[in-house]
Amino acid sequence: MGARMVDRVGRGFRVGLLMSLCISGATSIAVIAFGHGMVSLFNSDPQVVAAGARYLMVVGSFYTVFGTMFVVNGVLRGAGEAVVPLLNTILALWMIRIPCALWFSSFAGETGVWWSIPTGWIVGCAFALIYYAGGRWKRRIMPHPEAALEEELECQWVEK
Repeated sequence: MGARMVDRVGRGFRVGLLMSLCISGATSIAVIAFGHGMVSLFNSDPQVVAAGARYLMVVGSFYTVFGTMFVVNGVLRGAGEAVVPLLNTILALWMIRIPCALWFSSFAGETGVWWSIPTGWIVGCAFALIYYAGGRWKRRIMPHPEAALEEELECQWVEK
């Protein structure tokens, strides 16, 4: 953005998203396939292991959604839109996840609480992707480093 090469941001976004999808997809497969064994490394109680494996099955199935949201929010922060990811996090964590945990748990118990996590990720990911696709972040072009340095030097001169 500082070099005013917005097309490079798009290419970086696509590469980052592909990397994130590969890593989070592989992690999802591992957690789903070996969740029972992973949990049993930390606890031997059969009920705890079963509950932990079910949790990993629910939440682990959506790591790609979380990874996508993470990449999009990172691109927006890097483009100078730091407030948008902040609001998105508040939306996903506080305005979606917590009410959904309360609601889902009323009819699905502890599993309902687990489903609130990917629900928040889905909403947050959708919000971030919609904002990114809207392109408003592209208008936040940063000045060239030389211009920023000149401006800083002028401010220092005026202060003295």
